[in-house]
Amino acid sequence: MRTYLAPFSVRLLACLVTFGLLLGSHAAHAQEKSPEDALRDAINSYEYGDLAKAIKQLRRLLFPRPGRLRKRSQRAEASRYLSFSYFFDRKRFDEKSPRRAAYLKQARRFLEEYILFNPFLKGLDPAYYPPDLVRFYARLRQKVLQERPFILRRTPEKKVASQVVVLRMTRTVQKGHIFLNLVPFGVPQFVNGHTTKGWIFFGGMVLGLAMNIGGYFVVDAMVIKTGEGAGKFRSIADANTATAFIAVQFVGLGLLAASWLAGSIDGIIFYKKQRESVLPDLPKVDPSLFRVGFRKHYQ
Repeated sequence: MRTYLAPFSVRLLACLVTFGLLLGSHAAHAQEKSPEDALRDAINSYEYGDLAKAIKQLRRLLFPRPGRLRKRSQRAEASRYLSFSYFFDRKRFDEKSPRRAAYLKQARRFLEEYILFNPFLKGLDPAYYPPDLVRFYARLRQKVLQERPFILRRTPEKKVASQVVVLRMTRTVQKGHIFLNLVPFGVPQFVNGHTTKGWIFFGGMVLGLAMNIGGYFVVDAMVIKTGEGAGKFRSIADANTATAFIAVQFVGLGLLAASWLAGSIDGIIFYKKQRESVLPDLPKVDPSLFRVGFRKHYQ
């Protein structure tokens, strides 16, 4: 009898433990709050002044990106309350404390996201919000909407609702190889984007070359080619005229050389790489979730 009861009691205990674990797991799963309920709890924590708790709750909803909140309006609201929580909670630190400055930086970051979610919101109600927060919002809104272009990335609400993502795009545009500055006829200026100067140097070199070649043909036409006196001018008048055109040749050659040298020096001086930097960095988001659309500044 004892040998039978002992294994039976062990099996019964194992069944009870397993049942208890399953029941506890089900209860814990049942108690897990939805994102909407979690957002309401975080807002309540903010309203009752428990800012540290509100910050933790809101960050759990927003991170890792894109977060648990699936609606654009919910993420905007979470960003707003997280920014306000950082803004007010920083005041518990000393003026010179690094954490106070770090909290203000976080407040600015999440308020920027909220402004990008709601670009048409003019300002905060001064009857409801303290003056320092109203001024902070107004300055930040002006900076974001008037000085920074931004990119809106959206996807249908069934997947992940409208998400605002701000990217920094830095590109280097090389205008042309530096050795192109030695090429004549305004090529360095055209490469550097200085079209007017390019045409001026091009015209100067063409004029100098034309004067030199034209003078050569005129002088050559006045010289006896064959027979007695070959290589001499036909008359004294032709000799004088040829002398003038020889001078024209040298002037044209000088104009050509001067334009070439000046164009090369100008090209080297203004040769540069152009760097363009657009928008501040914010957390990365899986690009496969979004469609890209571009919008201009809001006035």
